[in-house]
Amino acid sequence: GEKATLALQLSGMLLRLAEAGVRSMYPSATEEEVLVRVAARKLDPDTVTRVYGWCPASPFATMPLRFRVATPEDIILAKLAWFRKGGLVSARQWNDVLGVVRIQGDRLDRVYLNEWAERLGVRELLEDALRQGSTDLSADPRRPETP
Repeated sequence: GEKATLALQLSGMLLRLAEAGVRSMYPSATEEEVLVRVAARKLDPDTVTRVYGWCPASPFATMPLRFRVATPEDIILAKLAWFRKGGLVSARQWNDVLGVVRIQGDRLDRVYLNEWAERLGVRELLEDALRQGSTDLSADPRRPETP
């Protein structure tokens, strides 16, 4: 009865307070962004990344969220970060990176890639991927020799 009603009211107030906090930090945030950022405060980063495709612990987290199709550069950076986080052993992540590099070739925004690779701590991996992905297009994709 009464305790359950009070608990629900308190829960609603806490949610509105969290939303207000996000709105004050990100005044141009969409409703969807507010909800994701509130969820990120309550869930562990791995869950937020899997469910929303956004990592609250990354340098990207301070930027406004834009729910859009990821650019090839964003895919490369995200996969390199996951590759590093996974101990540099995921052939799938590495092969995906090489595939994007091979398909996009000279269309990749190298300035953007280098800037974010440095911020994410994957600069050497990016260099290996760009070198390996742009050399022999028929070569069997493998992890870098010296990650």
